[in-house]
Amino acid sequence: MIKHVLKLGALLLIGILGYNYFFGTATEKANSQKIFGQVKEVAVSVKNLVKNEKNKFDAGKYDKALQELGSAYKGIREKLGGIDKKLLDRIDHLDDRKAKLQKEIQQVEKTGDVDKQNELQEKLTKLVEDTEKVINSIKQE
Repeated sequence: MIKHVLKLGALLLIGILGYNYFFGTATEKANSQKIFGQVKEVAVSVKNLVKNEKNKFDAGKYDKALQELGSAYKGIREKLGGIDKKLLDRIDHLDDRKAKLQKEIQQVEKTGDVDKQNELQEKLTKLVEDTEKVINSIKQE
């Protein structure tokens, strides 16, 4: 229901702007031209942003972060040895999440889905935060 109201409102707004652009007074025409110009600038900016993010993603923006996490997990395992089984299990779980995230990234690189890229960025951030928690718990022990 709300979706239809918003669509109707947007259509009404475009209609009024279009009418003013072609049939309005000089002031109304100037205002409509100004608004259409601003909308065009926003559309171009959004297009450029999406294009830049896709290029970064394609260039392996997340690969380095995932490699660093893998190295951190390996280093922690080596330092702990077989001392703390519970902590090693947490590290293994984090490493599994990293591997799963890597597979998802590879799939998204093929499709170029921008919404999915944002979701993966959030997952990567959460994984880094969880890794920091584990490292902090090691420091406290």
